[in-house]
Amino acid sequence: MVQGNKLAILVVGAVSCTTTLLASMPVAATTIAVIGDFGDVGAPLSDVSELVYSWNPDAVLTVGDNDYENNYALSVVAYYDTFISATCSQNRFYPTYGNHDWKGRDGYDATFPCVTDYYKFTQGDVEFFTINSDDMSNAQSDWLEDNVRSSTALWKVVYLHHSPFSSGRHGSNRETQLDYAKWGVDVVLSGHDHSYERIQHEGVYYFVNGLGGRSPYNFENCCVVGSEFRYNQDNGAMRIDVEGDSMRVRFIDRNHQTIDDVTLTKQNDTPPESGSNELIKGQARLISGQSNSSLDYYFELPSGASNLRVSLSGGSGDADLYVKYNQQPTVNDYDCRPWKGGNNEVCDSLSAQAGSWYIMVNGYRDFEDAVLSVDWD
Repeated sequence: MVQGNKLAILVVGAVSCTTTLLASMPVAATTIAVIGDFGDVGAPLSDVSELVYSWNPDAVLTVGDNDYENNYALSVVAYYDTFISATCSQNRFYPTYGNHDWKGRDGYDATFPCVTDYYKFTQGDVEFFTINSDDMSNAQSDWLEDNVRSSTALWKVVYLHHSPFSSGRHGSNRETQLDYAKWGVDVVLSGHDHSYERIQHEGVYYFVNGLGGRSPYNFENCCVVGSEFRYNQDNGAMRIDVEGDSMRVRFIDRNHQTIDDVTLTKQNDTPPESGSNELIKGQARLISGQSNSSLDYYFELPSGASNLRVSLSGGSGDADLYVKYNQQPTVNDYDCRPWKGGNNEVCDSLSAQAGSWYIMVNGYRDFEDAVLSVDWD
């Protein structure tokens, strides 16, 4: 079963990622292979391993459930030994724990001496961060927030086993729904559900990738808000190619057929803070305001548009988002009011009527450098 919506810019190709370009100089192109839920000896694991080797990636990372055999020599080393090294400067294999990995904990540590429960590594323009989602703790989430916020990498990617959002059998995991957008994360990779899914939520792209070796699952919780593409017909792996402000993400099945192909791009400058009050599709606006004062905006929605989404995110303080069709909203009259603390508020269940839409951002407290954007299909 393949399911998907038309992307904002191209069905297969470029989409905008509304994050700000950081002041890092781009380096050489980087290729990363991503596998998940793979350590079950058999033809699918063998085929996916051969697929990964054909790419000659700079690194391989996993999103957990590396071993279903209670023997990492059989389920992992036999298929990915070229990438695994006990000499950490030469290691190119970066796993994270899955719920099945606890059965072979000692074998895990012996096979992967260069990694810990939660850690980070840099490859080219990307910094990767992982935590052990099978044993979530405040220490881990605090470590993740501190390290992501302080990172100067051009791209920031978090990977873990249990999916924050998923339409698959296990569904979304509330414990792993952290403040990724607020921290500046671009992409979150996960597994656990044996399927592939691409989801956009609050400006962050979430990829579920659990087709590395085990049999696929059905989409039993379909469909989460923001789900753009779903696939569960065969096993495969993700290939991520990063060069400067461009990140191309593909899911490729074990027959070397490209199933999903999307390119995320960084903006080359900070979103505009002043000028016209008209919002343009896909162009973020950086806004600041004071307590008990409001900022007013509008946009024109064309005929045939669907999946209308108005979002406010990032910055500091606390601003409230109000949206209304065909007239200016007030604190008592609106079509959407998310009622969230802070600046992370989204209206994504609007009627998508063609015509004029109006937005009010009201300061519950002083707020600074929040990002306001509107988008639709």
